[in-house]
Amino acid sequence: MLCGSCSSTWRFRATVLSVTNSISGSANPLSVLEPDWSIQGIGLSDHPPVSSTLATKYKFTNTHFHAYPILDIRRPPQELLGTANFIICCDVLEHVPPPVETALTGLRSILNDSFGFAVISVPTMNRPETDEYYPGLVDWKSKEDGSVIWWDDRGNKHCDNNPEYHGGGGQTLTFREWSMTDLSERLLSAGFSRVEPHTIDDRLGVPALGNAGMVIAWS
Repeated sequence: MLCGSCSSTWRFRATVLSVTNSISGSANPLSVLEPDWSIQGIGLSDHPPVSSTLATKYKFTNTHFHAYPILDIRRPPQELLGTANFIICCDVLEHVPPPVETALTGLRSILNDSFGFAVISVPTMNRPETDEYYPGLVDWKSKEDGSVIWWDDRGNKHCDNNPEYHGGGGQTLTFREWSMTDLSERLLSAGFSRVEPHTIDDRLGVPALGNAGMVIAWS
């Protein structure tokens, strides 16, 4: 089992290498690549080492749900549509309230149709279906004690006294644990042309992460 710090380090490397390898078409470390400012990338609340590293090689902007520069992936602004060659969406989609399809179509709409891809990672489980923590949710609110009051599409009121929050700013309530099979199918339904599992050459310093919950989704 990987320790937390090792897993975080390798996940960071895997994310960066997934971007650079998808752009260059070969397994090269970032250090040997020349900067290409024609390649535009967008991050969604990226871990600072990811965003700072990619910004040394590409025209890259890290955005946030709760702070400038703000981007709500469910409602991307018109000026961003079709502009990005890549998007980093790591540990975001579990925090999107239902229906999560709005975020998936939002991701696809930002990507360039000729050359665009999204690096997506999520907490995952080895099941055919995603586990929705609040099935049929239509509205919700967090209380001061951390509990969650929510209403389903039948008008029933529920209280979750032990909700799952992740660290960081913005919207950190977790709404689901993903099935990778389900995620891939929903990405294709949202307009992506193909979805590939995360693969990295371990000679570049990233060991095989097994079921890492990471995919590359192409426009």
